[in-house]
Amino acid sequence: MAPPTFWPALEAIAHTIGYDGRIMGTTMSGGPLPSDRWAAVTVPTLVMHGNATEPWLVAAAHALADLLPTASLQAVEGQQHSVAADVLAPALRRFGQGQ
Repeated sequence: MAPPTFWPALEAIAHTIGYDGRIMGTTMSGGPLPSDRWAAVTVPTLVMHGNATEPWLVAAAHALADLLPTASLQAVEGQQHSVAADVLAPALRRFGQGQ
């Protein structure tokens, strides 16, 4: 059986998975996010999620936005987890201009 067509892209970033695990810790286990982890963030932050993505990803975006003291939350209409840059760019520009 041949590997899936996306496999080379995953292999290219495989060396970063250990770093992701160290940074994210247990935050992806489904439990509540640690409230003190992001309390000191002072930079305006845009938290985005596709409104057509998995419900647990939408819930995660909401949970993070609730914890970040300077967060703005925005759903990206009709998108899932992976979104093309040309779809995100207008929202990022608007957010950047508002800061």
